[in-house]
Formats: sequence, C-alpha cells, structure tokens
Amino acid sequence: MNAELFILTYGALVVDLLRDLESEEVNIQLEKIGYNIGVRIAEDLLSKNPNIGRCTDTHQIAEVISKQFFQLFCAHMKHM
Repeated sequence: MNAELFILTYGALVVDLLRDLESEEVNIQLEKIGYNIGVRIAEDLLSKNPNIGRCTDTHQIAEVISKQFFQLFCAHMKHM
C-alpha cells in the first residue's frame, strides 16, 4: 500500500471517529486501531526477518525496532 494513501485513509478514519463518537469512545477505538496496526507491523517485521529471536524486555524490543524495523521501513520507502 502506498504510504500517502495509508496516511490519508487513517486521517479520514480519525476525523470520522471524532465527528461520530464522544471523546471517551474515540480514545477506546483509536487505541484498538493503534494496537492492531502495531501487531501488523510486528508480524510484518518478524515474517521478513526470521532470525530475530524472542525479546525478553523492553530494552531488547526497542533495540530490535531501531536496528531492524526502521532500516526495513526506510528501504521500503525509498522504492515508493
């Protein structure tokens, strides 16, 4: 998916939620959406890097994200 299309779609979704729901409901829905996006990103990262082992603490998670995911993401963005 094109990054710009994703950003516009996500932005439109957030605006619709803000218009349609009360503030507490919006926060709950956005938290669910954010969690699901995070899960998809993690699955994508792990599927493309089978050598990544299980992380045992937040320091390791941050290290894997900074060393693996952002490199993968930046390389992907260059091809768009």
